Amino acid sequence: MLGNESKWINTACLVYAIKGLENLEYRPEEIQKIIRAIGRTFDMTSVPEAGQKYLKSPY
Repeated sequence: MLGNESKWINTACLVYAIKGLENLEYRPEEIQKIIRAIGRTFDMTSVPEAGQKYLKSPY
């Protein structure tokens, strides 16, 4: 169950990123490159690691 839930959550995150990039008028080629990079990051970063990164980021 967690595997499917995790996949859905990752997909939702990607959709939010796509919509944000579209709102900023990024070109489709740029969006595709960014989304692929984010997708690879899901595989290499745990949720707790992501949370810590977010809390420490200037964004």
